[in-house]
Amino acid sequence: MMAEYRAIARSVLCLPSMPCVPRTTAPWQLAGYGLHATAMAWRIARQARQLRADVVHTFNEAFPAGPMGARFARLPSVVQIIGMSIFQPPWVARPYVRLLDASADRLVGCQTAIQTALVQLGVAGSKLAVVYNAVDTEAVRSRAEAEPRPGDSGAVRVGMVAGLDPRKGHLDFVAAAAQVLRAVPAARFYIVGRATGNEPYLTAIREHIARHGIADAIELTGAVARAEPWIASFDVHCIPSLTEALSVAGLEAMALARPIVATNVGGNPEEVVDGESGLLCRVSDPDDLAAKVVQLLCDADLRARMGAAARKRAEDLFSLGANVGKLSAILEQARVLR
Repeated sequence: MMAEYRAIARSVLCLPSMPCVPRTTAPWQLAGYGLHATAMAWRIARQARQLRADVVHTFNEAFPAGPMGARFARLPSVVQIIGMSIFQPPWVARPYVRLLDASADRLVGCQTAIQTALVQLGVAGSKLAVVYNAVDTEAVRSRAEAEPRPGDSGAVRVGMVAGLDPRKGHLDFVAAAAQVLRAVPAARFYIVGRATGNEPYLTAIREHIARHGIADAIELTGAVARAEPWIASFDVHCIPSLTEALSVAGLEAMALARPIVATNVGGNPEEVVDGESGLLCRVSDPDDLAAKVVQLLCDADLRARMGAAARKRAEDLFSLGANVGKLSAILEQARVLR
């Protein structure tokens, strides 16, 4: 994304590394993490002073270096939380959120489930705001139309877009595909996304496909230059995640008027209005996922109605235009906090 940042920003500095929160209680790992984060925080503070910054805006993956750097530079700190990882495992969530609360002046969640969880963990509601993950809906449609429809054009198509992360529910998607094929033998299934970086999980997916005997009906595309043409080609877009904040691939599917079947977890119920712009299914339940997919595949009118509703919801709630102003206002308000 560096080229995109440079196109819009006055200056861009690429830091060599950013420490990730270790999921461990080992003292030496925690100490190493603390030292690394502190070193990065001082570097951020120096850069902020040179730029005469008004606010330090940090995504939660860069926590706590960002808000620590803001404190060192005596600047307000806004932390934007774009994933649900801060709440897992549960024993990490409470101390993590307390540290987050103590170091940030404003906390922004990408959907209301994050805001609710933070309140339950003791964060004051007045400190919180919601700015949705957003997509440029016109650009999504333009990119989708720029390339011909990929894959088998003669079949009804069901797909998901996600890299190799067990939380994304690939195995449930495969199990559901096997059941859907019994009702809709002409269906074809696509898993779009990076196929490297977690080789044991990739092996498990392939073994799951072989176990169900559906290798001829499902394709692992690997990384693709653009996901939008693939999403546009799906008759049904699936989000079978075990945990999910707010799926950007799902937002792109909505912008492309694709009906969605998503698990009822995290931000999915806020993204997909059950029975209106898509269908929600139980988490970790391939039977329910399959039943909802079959319902849509067997009713073209229902798919069209839900796709149209999804596109309207994407425009109204999840477009860049609907969310940039909200974040801008939060940053402006933060300027006077310190």
